[in-house]
Amino acid sequence: MLEKLPLELIDKWAKNNIILLRKTSKYLKEQIDNIQQPIALTINSKWLRDPNNGNIPIKHNIIFNGIRSFKSISKLILNNCRIEILKIVLFQPHSITYLDLSSNHCGLNIKKLVNVIKLCTSLLHLNLHYNKIETVGACSIAKELNNCKKLTHFNIGANLIGSIGIKKLIEVLTKLPIEFLNISNIQLESEGIECLKNLKSQTLINLNLCKNKIMTDDTINLAQMIRQCPNLVNINLSDNFILTNGIYNLSKEFKLCPNLAYLDLGYNLIGSDSIESFTRVLPEIKSLVSLDLCGNNIDVFGAYSLAKVLGECKSLVCLKLLNNPIGLIGIEKIRQVYKGKRILKIEKKN
Repeated sequence: MLEKLPLELIDKWAKNNIILLRKTSKYLKEQIDNIQQPIALTINSKWLRDPNNGNIPIKHNIIFNGIRSFKSISKLILNNCRIEILKIVLFQPHSITYLDLSSNHCGLNIKKLVNVIKLCTSLLHLNLHYNKIETVGACSIAKELNNCKKLTHFNIGANLIGSIGIKKLIEVLTKLPIEFLNISNIQLESEGIECLKNLKSQTLINLNLCKNKIMTDDTINLAQMIRQCPNLVNINLSDNFILTNGIYNLSKEFKLCPNLAYLDLGYNLIGSDSIESFTRVLPEIKSLVSLDLCGNNIDVFGAYSLAKVLGECKSLVCLKLLNNPIGLIGIEKIRQVYKGKRILKIEKKN
């Protein structure tokens, strides 16, 4: 059995034919040879070390040769393995529905990555997070995604896609049944944000746009996109530059999302003046469960504006206000109205 795994995980692994190559031993090859047709395989090269010298990564060909006979893998997670491990996918591309290739520097050999996506036409879930994918690579990926008709989860965050890359991707994603879309930290800026207004989806539920240098002026295009994706449940716009007027532009769209439950506006320097206009809309977002306003330069006056409406926000059970200059008076005011079995993160615990 695999080393140092909790009994619960070992039991689950044995019953469900799931392989988690977390630690190696001198028996690694034998263990792989003895496994009977797994349905899931997870490999992280940070876990794989030579048993005689922990600083030396295990050779990938031990794994390659050992899993050639696997025919039923549907979930494949390959992290920190670098591009050479992509050949594993080529053994049985048509059975794979869940493919996680995050942190593999696949952008350094984009042709190989594109070929993998081309073959995996049954994909439901594709994670390409942090792979040094640039504009040209994003355009090539977009072309092959046309064949992934059932794709519901797509993560291409933390890459260097830019405006041209996102334009090509949006053209394709609009045609797919996407439910989860992570395009955080892909250097969109104003031109890329403008392309987002072309995204139209009745299936999109989860949208992550954090760390994209979204400015106040960009929120007009962003608002149009939200309007065209009416079933959003989770929106993450943290770590941008939305500022004062930007939150006003977006607020009008938030209240038109009947299922919006999780809204992250943290670290946008929105300020107390904008919070006052936002609070007028807040009670109209009837389904909102969690609101993150951390790091937004909200002072005691902003705290008072929030306190006035929190009693009307019956569905809101989690409010985050860390790293704001609210002061003791503002903290006390919010605590007075934000009662019941609800989570309030307003100051750091010592």
